[in-house]
Amino acid sequence: MIKIGCMLEEKGGKIAARFEQTRHVLLVDAENEEILGEVNAEGWSEEELARWVLQEDCEAILTGPMQKRPFEIVAEEGLITRYDARGLEPLEAIRRMNAYRLPIIPDYEGGTGCHRHSHGHGPDMP
Repeated sequence: MIKIGCMLEEKGGKIAARFEQTRHVLLVDAENEEILGEVNAEGWSEEELARWVLQEDCEAILTGPMQKRPFEIVAEEGLITRYDARGLEPLEAIRRMNAYRLPIIPDYEGGTGCHRHSHGHGPDMP
């Protein structure tokens, strides 16, 4: 099982444009596209959301750009891969991720573009 956190703008919605705009999280097994659970994240801070993803043991999240602190929690503490899937339907985003057609978010917004735990994907690498 590969547990993915889909950070949604609303229940039944698309992937949020930015991590902090997440209002609902869909947990999906990326191998068989089975929905494992979902949670209403309305009112959560970015840090609470990042820590929840960490606690759920997600291998990746599908989201938009992130601020520094939640990025550090997800990338450094959890070593969770971050994919830029903003605006996509969750299952379409998972299919693109599985086909290696989603860009990785290598750093927090305003960062250098290649965070030290970005799994080797910097601005000069495909």
